Amino acid sequence: MSKLNSGTVTITLDGEKVVLKPTPRAAMAISNHFIGLQGAVPRVAGHDIAAASFIIAAGAGIKGEAAKGLNDKVYSAGISDLAAPLIEFIVILMNGGKRPDDMPSTEDGEDDEGNGEA
Repeated sequence: MSKLNSGTVTITLDGEKVVLKPTPRAAMAISNHFIGLQGAVPRVAGHDIAAASFIIAAGAGIKGEAAKGLNDKVYSAGISDLAAPLIEFIVILMNGGKRPDDMPSTEDGEDDEGNGEA
């Protein structure tokens, strides 16, 4: 699996697995729609079905007629069950397609800068 796709998130809608892929296209679409990626977080946390549908469509590459039924599918799946994985997906987009736990650690135990020791 390429590093660009290492942060995929899978959700279930209408009994079907939907894979959200952290692509630059998805990041730009969500960022433009919510005036920044951070703007999407409170909308999803507030259980906004339209916001969740937009993020799912962008992350899964769902367009046109296929996107029209997303609001109903999100409602049926339960927005409270989808909020956490969608926020996780947004955070992955904020980290350039990587999960935060995949990021290199800055704690190497040898860097004493800033701790008052010489």
